[in-house]
Amino acid sequence: MASSSAAEAPTHSAGEDGTGSHHHRRAPAVLIVLAFASLYFFWGSTYLGIKWAIEGFPPFFMAGVRNLVAGLIVYGWMRWRVASREGGRGFNEGKPTAKQWANAALVGGLLLLGGNGLVTFATQWIPSSLVALMVSMLPIWMAILEPAHDRYVGAQRGGSVSRISGAQWAGIVLGFVGVAMLIGPKVLAAFNGGGNTAGNGIGQALGALATLASSFCWANGSLYSRRADLPRSPLLSTGMQLLCGGALLLVVAVVAGELPRLSVEQMTASWRPIGALVYLIVAGSLIGFTSYIWLLGHVSPSKVATYAYINPMVAVGLGWWLGNEEMTWRILLAAAIIIAGVVIIVTLKGRKPPEKTVVPTGGTLAVPALVTGAEAEVAAAIQASAEPSKNGRCCAQDAAVGPVAQWPGDGEIQSEIQPAAPPSREACTAIRPDAPPAPTN
Repeated sequence: MASSSAAEAPTHSAGEDGTGSHHHRRAPAVLIVLAFASLYFFWGSTYLGIKWAIEGFPPFFMAGVRNLVAGLIVYGWMRWRVASREGGRGFNEGKPTAKQWANAALVGGLLLLGGNGLVTFATQWIPSSLVALMVSMLPIWMAILEPAHDRYVGAQRGGSVSRISGAQWAGIVLGFVGVAMLIGPKVLAAFNGGGNTAGNGIGQALGALATLASSFCWANGSLYSRRADLPRSPLLSTGMQLLCGGALLLVVAVVAGELPRLSVEQMTASWRPIGALVYLIVAGSLIGFTSYIWLLGHVSPSKVATYAYINPMVAVGLGWWLGNEEMTWRILLAAAIIIAGVVIIVTLKGRKPPEKTVVPTGGTLAVPALVTGAEAEVAAAIQASAEPSKNGRCCAQDAAVGPVAQWPGDGEIQSEIQPAAPPSREACTAIRPDAPPAPTN
């Protein structure tokens, strides 16, 4: 866990409109408790919500509608706020650039089409609780892939390379052992001639592999988004990625022939398909994410990161209680092993050399896991000692260290450091002068 210094260090978080930054503010304890409760429950319940929604909707179509509607709400709200704040004059000034839209499409494709879409696809064949447990492997994929991404970025513009510690290797091994316990029997059943059904054989093996692929895609999208040119506002960037990812999911739905499968009879056979879709949009996406953004402004990132351990347990419990899903000692043991591996990974994050710390730009759907005490202390020291740049455009005192807002998808997590929005309208690029420039809002 982060030291107390990390918890008290300045962190980047969304302001009331999702564009500003500030230090942690005092808030009534009851509000913090309610925000954590909504974060844990709503994000943990999305897996069962997906299972119920696809009872009446094809998977990619359902995921596309969910993300596109949420994106329209988030993006439309942020653009309206900009226009109303500027009396209509600032609307065009705050428009994302073509490059930012292209990056949002790439990141949204990896996170939502490859991540959320494959999770929804996999839920056709395997229980929602198992999907949640395998998705919780995301920090393990991050630990494996981050050094390769850092080496690529270093070759492009310089920078440090993450190191996988011995403890993290132990967490990686634990994670894959737990997954093997979960899906091993299903893969063996497929090779032994199991039928393509929801309860046996090829169908479950395909669902398990799709779930692992979803975490792999989400990890790559999160890592790419660290240095992509995206709007500095977490909410605006999130809205763009939701729009692009939702549109791509609907394209896949058309190509996969899902539209002819739409049936009003199936949608209305019970309250669950339509009710679950509305729940995923309102509770899972809007309320859960709003609670997450609010918490980042009031408590330390290490406390917010606890959802990474709680959500899989909520998903398993709800799947057993309301979804009539199987609960065996093998599943419980595998869950404990995977979560133990995740805890090791996110609490013992490998350090990068402080003098080479690169501060990325742009908000992303990727959810932060942890800002370590060492990273927070180094950044705070740089901030305290740095002088304004000669051109007056960027001042290190205007930058703050903290997590990037991330869309959780369905339980995915990620950590990173990002510059905060400066108090002036001039964009503060980063603590490091060689970091890519931060776009203005």
